[in-house]
Formats: sequence, C-alpha cells, structure tokens
Amino acid sequence: MFRLIIILLIEYYTMTGIRDTFIQLFNDETTRNSIKEICRPIGHTIYEEFFIYVVIFCIYNMLLFLLLLVILILLLNLTRNKAKYELNYVNEIV
Repeated sequence: MFRLIIILLIEYYTMTGIRDTFIQLFNDETTRNSIKEICRPIGHTIYEEFFIYVVIFCIYNMLLFLLLLVILILLLNLTRNKAKYELNYVNEIV
C-alpha cells in the first residue's frame, strides 16, 4: 500500500500522466496480487452478509410460486364444478 502512495507521489512530481502511472502500476504483478489480497477479505465479508438475504429471497419466491399454483388449481376446479352445475341446471329445466 505504501508502495502505491510513493509511486503516485513520485509520478505527480515528475508530471507524467496519472493514467500512465496507473497502467504501469497495474502491469506490475506484485501490485495486482497485493490489491487482490486487500480486496479478498472485503468480498468475503460482503458475501457472508448477503448470503442469508439471498436464501430468504429464494425461499420466498418458491413459496410464492407454490401459492400461485394452488390458487390456479383451485380456480380450475371451481370452473369445472361450475360448468357441471350449469349443465345439470339446464338439463333440469328442459
């Protein structure tokens, strides 16, 4: 981390472009590995915090899907029973 600050300060005083500085910095393998090591615990913490919410969201969606299926089946049964009732009613009138 200190290496990054020192490189940026040196490049600032020599007036080279900051874009070129970052390109040179990220071309260095040790710098990339250092940044990955710094970001890895942060990503792991974020993953652990959001995992439970993702699981709850998935369970909620499955239950909602099952509820919609039950409602659809009940409506289909209701329309079949209503059609049978109407046919019987028409036959009794005639």
